[in-house]
Amino acid sequence: MDGKHGIFTNDTNQNAIIENIDTSRIVKELEEKKIVIIAGFQGINKNMDITTLGRGGSDTTAVAVAAALNAKNCYIFSDVDGVYTTDPNKIDGAYKLHAVSYNEMKEISNEGAKVLHNRSVEIGEKFKIPIITKSTFNNKPGTVISDIIEENTIKSLVKKDVSRISIIGNGIIRDMNKIKELLDILDKNKLNVLEINISESKISIVLKDIIDDNVLNKIHEKLFNKI
Repeated sequence: MDGKHGIFTNDTNQNAIIENIDTSRIVKELEEKKIVIIAGFQGINKNMDITTLGRGGSDTTAVAVAAALNAKNCYIFSDVDGVYTTDPNKIDGAYKLHAVSYNEMKEISNEGAKVLHNRSVEIGEKFKIPIITKSTFNNKPGTVISDIIEENTIKSLVKKDVSRISIIGNGIIRDMNKIKELLDILDKNKLNVLEINISESKISIVLKDIIDDNVLNKIHEKLFNKI
């Protein structure tokens, strides 16, 4: 990067915010049919010092560059081939979602899922750039993250080691049957609920006890109508 070209950020190193991207060289190289490789996770500030973007910085760079180029889509390739209803390494019934809204993906990321960092999703939402997550190791269809809300259904079940589970899906606050089913499972398993927070797109429940994965499995099966 030099004084004319690059990803310009504020002065907050290790967690810098992108302020502007000069795409002139990128466009020039693309017009010459060249493959452009851009270093992610970093930028430069007004003093030409190198800054870093912090956790999820490479994803943030990719979406920001896509937005600056007014790209049709931004593809994120990693070791997972999309967004799943819950952790497929723990729950056998987990399955990949075809589409998730920006709002739902931000909630999922904020709860600790490692598919995408919420900052990259915020940029995608702001500039209306659909983000498509795919695997580096296969060509299976991924998950499309965009502003299109296909339906008001539950999209994800996330477990955190702080004895909190979150159920995410647009319009969940109006699905009283699912809320009742969830509370019934907690009651049958004699779990002590300390706090329940319900918003338009998320139910978060804090419990006194650490949640066993078997209980999480029961909740997942009930919410996604497997039992």
